[in-house]
Amino acid sequence: MARRLVRAAAVGPGDLVFDLGAGGGAITLPLARTGARVVAVERDVRVARRLDAHLERHDNVRVITGDALTVPLPGRPFVVVANIPFAITTAVVRRLIASPMSGAHLVVQRGAARRLSAAAPGRPELLGWQAAFDFQRLWSVPAHCFRPSPAVDGAVLRMRRRPQPPPRELASLLRYAFRSPHAPASRVLGRAVARRAGITPGTPIIAVTATQWLATLRP
Repeated sequence: MARRLVRAAAVGPGDLVFDLGAGGGAITLPLARTGARVVAVERDVRVARRLDAHLERHDNVRVITGDALTVPLPGRPFVVVANIPFAITTAVVRRLIASPMSGAHLVVQRGAARRLSAAAPGRPELLGWQAAFDFQRLWSVPAHCFRPSPAVDGAVLRMRRRPQPPPRELASLLRYAFRSPHAPASRVLGRAVARRAGITPGTPIIAVTATQWLATLRP
């Protein structure tokens, strides 16, 4: 499963890749074999030391003892290929969204992958994220694939930064519109704007997609 994840990420020499929550190196090792520059981050000191020793012959790998939520991230584009801790999925994704990260392949809780990749997530923050990144749920990772096994299945979530950043006005528009989340979008935004964005009459605010929100701001 880890090798399949790394193949899907399609990283190679010249890429800077972060493995957040590297653990014993199930993902780090196949990443190392791609020739990419790999930074493996592991919070547990003893586990990090064992991983460093295990990957000693791979001079393209750097093991860092640190937390995924606080470890310094690059100031230039990088990618992430990782099985991030399920309990902090939202916090990690929020941090990555705010960084120069260009894309990621993440193993997350299946419910989180479904929520983040939903066509209409119904929350301003998630819609803002989807306006900046394309989220796609690729495949499920059954609980028995993990050691130790979690109580729920996981899934692979792909994030790709969109070519153009979302307009600054989007955040203000979402805050305004979500004051009445169940109201018809045509009433909140105006019929002409809703029609231009391809929003079907009667569609509530919570059912409008990120693509449609972006379309409302086009001239």
